[in-house]
Amino acid sequence: MKSNFEKPNSERKKSPLERHERFLGYTKDGFPVIDRYHSHLREHKEVFSILPEALKKIDTKGKSFIEEEVSFDYVVRKSYCVKTDKNDEIVYAQRRGRRGLSRFVPKREPEDTDKVSVVLKRIRERISEGEKVREIDAYLLITAWIGERAEVEYYDPRATEKSLAFWNTHALIYNPEHIIPGTETREKPW
Repeated sequence: MKSNFEKPNSERKKSPLERHERFLGYTKDGFPVIDRYHSHLREHKEVFSILPEALKKIDTKGKSFIEEEVSFDYVVRKSYCVKTDKNDEIVYAQRRGRRGLSRFVPKREPEDTDKVSVVLKRIRERISEGEKVREIDAYLLITAWIGERAEVEYYDPRATEKSLAFWNTHALIYNPEHIIPGTETREKPW
């Protein structure tokens, strides 16, 4: 399915959506992508520069919700979500802006990755251009991060056994700047 939104070229004025400060780029099949007002990219600033290239690799097929792991032919950055084993020290703590505790590994470093994960939701917007109103099909960025696709955490209403299995074998690199002080524990919350 192709978007009804024309891609920009040098002979055409940019539309209001393209001029919007939250405009991020286009998907492979031509849908524009905009960021949320309360952007989750504030938590994942490192993905911002690679995001337009990642979006160009996503074929939405017109789906209403997309969770995509995009692979590159090169290392894009470091991933702060790593696989763990029985030798790793694990700590649980609440990240800022989260409802529950996350699994952390304090004595590990981020690892090189060639993956970017992107979550998009399809929206339809009415854009006013003077006296004309135009319907636009677009995607709203829910979140994006550097690294492989992760499962939702245990406290998310969409959590499944697969989510728990993922977080039993993965953890985030511990960074006290992202944690609410006093929430650290070694007791597994699930």
